[in-house]
Amino acid sequence: MIVRYHASGAFATDNKFALQFSDASGSFTNFSIIGRDSLLSDSFSVILGTAGIGYRLRVASTDPYLISADNG
Repeated sequence: MIVRYHASGAFATDNKFALQFSDASGSFTNFSIIGRDSLLSDSFSVILGTAGIGYRLRVASTDPYLISADNG
């Protein structure tokens, strides 16, 4: 799976974007980070080895801390 993102706005020079993966029920309370990048526009390649229909993905930045909508 390819997850593309494009950020706009002001971000700190040490900002990182992270691809967050929910638990099987779609909750981000205990998410996993399955990719990191520092570019304002890029994509994450993801191989999902876990079956299920409740998982969700979203992209978050570190500085400032912003979270995208998830794929739900």
